[in-house]
Amino acid sequence: MDLKQLLETDTNSLLAEKHSR
Repeated sequence: MDLKQLLETDTNSLLAEKHSR
């Protein structure tokens, strides 16, 4: 797995959570 990709996915997840609220 790519570390950069993992970081991107993590960031996207956080952003998605913020938008969900």
